[in-house]
Amino acid sequence: MNHLNSLIIEGNIKEVKVSDLPNGLKVTEFSVAVLRYQKKNDGSFSEEESCFSVLLFGRMAELAETNGKIGRGIRIVGRLKQERFTDSDGKAQSKIIVIAEHVEYKPILKSSGQTQA
Repeated sequence: MNHLNSLIIEGNIKEVKVSDLPNGLKVTEFSVAVLRYQKKNDGSFSEEESCFSVLLFGRMAELAETNGKIGRGIRIVGRLKQERFTDSDGKAQSKIIVIAEHVEYKPILKSSGQTQA
């Protein structure tokens, strides 16, 4: 039985890396910045930025080549995956990544006030 592993993140694309797997499947890796604002006791707000690594495969990765521009808003529905590896010093490390299952790109606003998908 699979346990629930689902999330939604919404933020802005920071960097994009596109590559091809040996089997010909395209893979795209995004770094997505997610901002959170928290009200402080004095009434001002502090900003907290979190960056998440997101992997897209197949057709979603192909579409990301044209739609995945740095700074563009994006909403991702996906699941978490833990990658375990050994670093160059021989220490065990792990990294949590998001595997995208659905992606929505925010419209790009033009200076005339119109939107473009």
